[in-house]
Amino acid sequence: KVATAVAPHPPTESEMAAVLGDAYPAFETLVGRAGPGAAEWRRYTKNSPWVLKVSQGKRGLFYARPDSGHLRVTVLLGGRAVDAALTGRVSKRLHDSIRKAKVYPEGRPVSVVVKRPSDLAKVEELIAVKLEATARPSQSKVRSRSGRKGE
Repeated sequence: KVATAVAPHPPTESEMAAVLGDAYPAFETLVGRAGPGAAEWRRYTKNSPWVLKVSQGKRGLFYARPDSGHLRVTVLLGGRAVDAALTGRVSKRLHDSIRKAKVYPEGRPVSVVVKRPSDLAKVEELIAVKLEATARPSQSKVRSRSGRKGE
């Protein structure tokens, strides 16, 4: 059972340290890399546990849910990110999780259990492929001699 499921407020640092135990340093590293103002504790329903949503601007990067002794980090991958990940942009040990993730209109939620700082490498691979696949290409196109785009 998630320790934060019934709490009326987001978990404090001391509560997080108590719940996560040895996984707490990994949590601190993850939040530290997100930068100031990027992380926000959210509760999506009255009875749901607290989840840390980490964003870059308006784009959600990942969700982290504390549990006893570990942190479950979920990265939502869109179609292009899934294709890139499965063609070698992430380590093969993540491929099975990506393939098995249920497909939603928003993408596939791929979860990683983080128990120690070394587990963050998997999360970073997923975030990198998500950012790379969703990067906006340059809007300017090369104009031909006639002055029209795309000719």
